[in-house]
Amino acid sequence: MTSFKTAWTRTSSTSGILILIVFSLCGHLTFAQESSTDRLFLVQKDGKSGFIDRTGKVVIPIQFDSANNFHEGLALVTMSGKKAFIDATGKIVFNAAYDIVDDFSEGLAAVNIGQTRIPNLGLISNPGKWGYIDKTGKLVMPLRFTHAENFSEGLAAITDGDRDRGAFIDHSGKTIFTLPLDVTLGFHEGIVGVLLNGSVSYYDRSGKRLIIPTEDGPKSYSFSEGLVPMEIKGKTGFIDQSGKVAIAPQFEDVEDFSAGLAAVKVHSNETNWCARDASGSREGFTMKWGYIDKSGKFIIPPQFESAAPFAEGLAVIHHCGEAFFIDTAGKVVLKADFRYASSFSGGLAQIERETADGWIVVAAPKEKFWVRVCEAIGRPELASDPRFADFGARDRNREELGPILEKAFHARTSAEWLEVLREAGVPSAAVNDVLGALGQARIVEYEHPTLGTVRQVASPLRLSDTEPPVGRAPFRGEHDGEVEDLVDA
Repeated sequence: MTSFKTAWTRTSSTSGILILIVFSLCGHLTFAQESSTDRLFLVQKDGKSGFIDRTGKVVIPIQFDSANNFHEGLALVTMSGKKAFIDATGKIVFNAAYDIVDDFSEGLAAVNIGQTRIPNLGLISNPGKWGYIDKTGKLVMPLRFTHAENFSEGLAAITDGDRDRGAFIDHSGKTIFTLPLDVTLGFHEGIVGVLLNGSVSYYDRSGKRLIIPTEDGPKSYSFSEGLVPMEIKGKTGFIDQSGKVAIAPQFEDVEDFSAGLAAVKVHSNETNWCARDASGSREGFTMKWGYIDKSGKFIIPPQFESAAPFAEGLAVIHHCGEAFFIDTAGKVVLKADFRYASSFSGGLAQIERETADGWIVVAAPKEKFWVRVCEAIGRPELASDPRFADFGARDRNREELGPILEKAFHARTSAEWLEVLREAGVPSAAVNDVLGALGQARIVEYEHPTLGTVRQVASPLRLSDTEPPVGRAPFRGEHDGEVEDLVDA
């Protein structure tokens, strides 16, 4: 994404503009609001990273080679190959001279020195050593673990030698209980999901294992609001923290509980039809999403093509080519011809709107670009309109501004708008569909031992000046001997 305050939109039947909009949610839901100085958002432009506040103002200049989001008041950034943690003013708090540095969680961050991977395979050949630092950069747990995870609810998973010697430790490094493990997602609501050999098991804080009443196993690592999805004989339901089935398996698919509701998918005997293009062609679906409460009762009847968990009081719905937001009663509270929308996070949601024959992205990161946009679309008066005079005003009056921009961008094709916007000095670019992307992509080919000549899109990844290798994936078991030799070495 190359913009700070932008709109993801389209041009008539199949095109668009991309705008990351800041929504003010007052009146739609209640949640713990953060001031603009409490929350900073990571943005990227021209290969560099920086941070903005909720109004779109650049607070920390876009100067870093890479950056992570803020966690507990600190953000990990990289400049000229050197890692450091910065505070909300952009000041370096301390340098982090480690090969791998995780984000802070409960005042500690896992760090590693010496981890290496097998070229082209990505498998870890040497795990190196892991330890933990505090917010001053002090190494408070020595580099001695072969695997270390973030702290959650006071505990963190580590291994010391091999997975059969896994353990959970507290902030002092004391072992609370041991168990074999590959990886976990940390404690949630007093329960941790532990992955080992492809299966998930659950343990409480004492190390006691939950008895799960099924051979099929859970579908999620973490409990949410006391429940976790569970699949039994191809159907999905929920179990509680005692391992008891709380909602009988009866659904085709489910999402985690949030705000007391869970999105679930069921099969319907009735077909819903959606118009897919201007020609009038239709597509039917019988798998429908709705929302249930913790008794398994439908609160919002199954009717949608897709549905997401509630976030900050709203859930994003995608249905018949449109995206909109509903509240916990099922009422549509935000709808403005969106084609795509993400869930809210910190009061922000990314959306796509429509323009005349393709997708384009238009950025207005500063007021001068907003003025140029207004002039480019033939509505210069919008720049001085009090309703849209600054970022905050445009946010407050987004429901009025959206249709105005939408109508304007419907008037021309994407190619025409890109030319107009380019001449006006407004950052903009085309967003390709699959065929468009293939038309511009670099195609490579190689000889396959059984398929002959294979042509494919080249990898977009680059490591310094090294071109990624071109070739086939290995056959099953082809490199078993080599991998075993490397592991045994």
